[in-house]
Amino acid sequence: MGLVFKVEAGGKDITAAIAQNLEVLRITDKAGTQSDALAIVLAAEGSIALPPAGVALSVSLGFGGALKPKGRFVVGGIGESGWPRKIMINASAASLNSDRGEAVMQSQKTRAWDDVSLPDIVQKIAAEHGLKPKVSAEFAAVRFDHLDQTAESDLNFLRRLAIERGAMMKPASGFLLFVAEGVAKSASGVDLPVVSLNASQCSVYSYKSASAKGVKRVRASYSDEAKGVAGSVEVGAGEPAFTMAYTYTTKQEAEAAATAHLRSSEGGKESFTATAPLSPDLLNAAAEGRVEVSGFDAVINGLWRIDSADFSIKRNGGSLSVACDRVLA
Repeated sequence: MGLVFKVEAGGKDITAAIAQNLEVLRITDKAGTQSDALAIVLAAEGSIALPPAGVALSVSLGFGGALKPKGRFVVGGIGESGWPRKIMINASAASLNSDRGEAVMQSQKTRAWDDVSLPDIVQKIAAEHGLKPKVSAEFAAVRFDHLDQTAESDLNFLRRLAIERGAMMKPASGFLLFVAEGVAKSASGVDLPVVSLNASQCSVYSYKSASAKGVKRVRASYSDEAKGVAGSVEVGAGEPAFTMAYTYTTKQEAEAAATAHLRSSEGGKESFTATAPLSPDLLNAAAEGRVEVSGFDAVINGLWRIDSADFSIKRNGGSLSVACDRVLA
């Protein structure tokens, strides 16, 4: 059975209109703090009823009658070019609050957070945007005496906290996620399946191994006005060293940020990219998930972490492109 898809706009099925004019439908699932995205390109001669900015699009993919939800995205804008005439619909899982139809998550705010836990922050912001909070147990005990959110959007504020702690933060499928990177779990906390990819399936691939040269030591400064203390912290040992430009509010924040930066800047990372025709198994690929690679050279074969998964759907079928990494032992 062939690949099928379904698109709903505000709960209304618009699959037929999309399929009739489809050039490409692309879903990009990214790890870290990058927002998931949907792009639809339509080739049409006549008029097309297009979803307006602010409406939520739900997309499902599958083979035969078994459809798998791939995300809920909010239309951020529509463009047109020619000739031949093409219409582009761009949507993001993070750009808008679909329940209110406002760009509230990217609106700047100024407020103070006092004596608050990280889960409390995520819960409050999630409630303000109609999302369900999901915070990893690793961050349950993180507390702050004081945090300033000054002329900063909720999205950027949470991204800053996530980067400081090496976390993955993003709105996805109705959830506001703040989870540890590399845990291979879905938004609901379920273990992501490991997908298999053989060399014979791939139309293109690339592999690169970086040397083990990376940042060995990170220094971060802090200025705690409430306690009247200032200083700096260092994590790691050796050279080269890196000094973070931002001055943090507390020593705890500085240590967390330095640790996260050291982890992300360590050398010895390998990268692997590949594109293959979509199959029922490959539909399960997701950012932060795992792919078991086989049929290549021994140095490439093995388990990889998916950094991004790009699903591309055209009239004649679909493909999956993955960008993966792993750290050398």
